[in-house]
Amino acid sequence: MTLAPIALGATGCAGGTELRQVQAGGQRTFLSDASEQAQSTAHLEGTLEVGDGGCWLARRPDDTTEVLVIWPQRTSVSDVHPALQLDGDEYSQGSPITFGGGYREIAEQEPAAECGAKEAFIIN
Repeated sequence: MTLAPIALGATGCAGGTELRQVQAGGQRTFLSDASEQAQSTAHLEGTLEVGDGGCWLARRPDDTTEVLVIWPQRTSVSDVHPALQLDGDEYSQGSPITFGGGYREIAEQEPAAECGAKEAFIIN
């Protein structure tokens, strides 16, 4: 399988961070310049899933909260099936994830609000 970067879609804003939306393989992926979050020290652990609107969400281990995952721009998106590649690792539905980065609230008017999560995690 070949994963290739795809640069399509609209931009939005989450907590002052510009987002780029990519639609491919039935999923919506939000990308951000991870360098903006270089000083963030939050931690996200959970299971990756494709949720409302085809968005990538992380279900936390307590199984009660879903968080929209915002990937760094260096992430490759598969146009064949829901999968992402980041730093040589592939992630798909059901993958366990552990990332550093920062949390941001999602404003009602931005495209990411259509994903059903109130909070986003921006991966470093």
